[in-house]
Amino acid sequence: ATGTLRSPEFTISHDYINFLVGGGNDKLRLLVKLVVDGKVLRATSGTHQETMLWNWWDVSQLKGKTAHIELMDNSTGGWGHLNVDHFLFSDEKANSEMEKAVWLDYGRDNYAGVTWSDVPDDRRVFIGWMSNWDYGQQVPTHPWRSAMTIPRDLSLRKTAEGLRLFQQPVPELKKLRDRSVKIEPAEIEGEVPLSQIDFPASQMELLLEFDPANSPVKEFGVKISNGKGEYYLAGIDLEKQVLFSDRTHSGKTDFSPLFASRRHTAPLPPGEGKIKMHLYLDRASCELFLNDGERVMTEIFFPNEDYSTVSLFAEGGSVSLLSGEAHRLNSIW
Repeated sequence: ATGTLRSPEFTISHDYINFLVGGGNDKLRLLVKLVVDGKVLRATSGTHQETMLWNWWDVSQLKGKTAHIELMDNSTGGWGHLNVDHFLFSDEKANSEMEKAVWLDYGRDNYAGVTWSDVPDDRRVFIGWMSNWDYGQQVPTHPWRSAMTIPRDLSLRKTAEGLRLFQQPVPELKKLRDRSVKIEPAEIEGEVPLSQIDFPASQMELLLEFDPANSPVKEFGVKISNGKGEYYLAGIDLEKQVLFSDRTHSGKTDFSPLFASRRHTAPLPPGEGKIKMHLYLDRASCELFLNDGERVMTEIFFPNEDYSTVSLFAEGGSVSLLSGEAHRLNSIW
């Protein structure tokens, strides 16, 4: 329904009017209005969320005036409603408490995720659109653009940073494993090809565990490459304490200046110790789960030919590879 609600008249007696507002954001059709002498002198719309946030009007120059509040709803589309509450006079403006946003995925290519309902065992399974509106309409693909992430199980766990959302590839994906190769422990320095993997990196699951303790290594990680000299890097920069994804030399990148202008990073979880990297590699994507999904990065890339080789690298020292395994994955098509 649409319409207007009007409050009784009142006299403005303080410097501020504080109130809670939520609902749709439409400054033409959804408004909370302060009306004085028949004129709208203040107006606020919603926030495109159901949670109401504190808002305020400075009415210090209107003290002594007679006013009323109108709620106007002329919207019939999505978000066609307002939520309002707690209109209060005050000598101070209201301040909403700032809450720190926690990223679900630190990569550039996981958007508008959805979850399923009524999953057996009360699992919460998530899947996202694997692209980014910065370049989603320009990616060099045909006849369609973009794919979905792999499905992921979500869970809440207590960490040193507080309660955090963890993501793990759903166990059903193990049914795609075809051939498996064990990677023996080794000390990694420079670039070390994993020649024991005799299947291409373009359709692979890779699990690695490193121990950087007592090592002067600057950064280490995984490199996938092809015969054209194109490559993609995913790794850890210990000096900067970040997880990184680097697609600056991954292949076709010139379709958008926003696609591969720099290395993309995420803060490492606090603490020292072993680092586990779990990667799902496809022809045009890498989905990286760090330390059982405490940090996740989803990235797409467009090599001119499939990546064929997997290497490990360490710069500024060496790092201990404790264990590893690679699995060739069958296609779902």
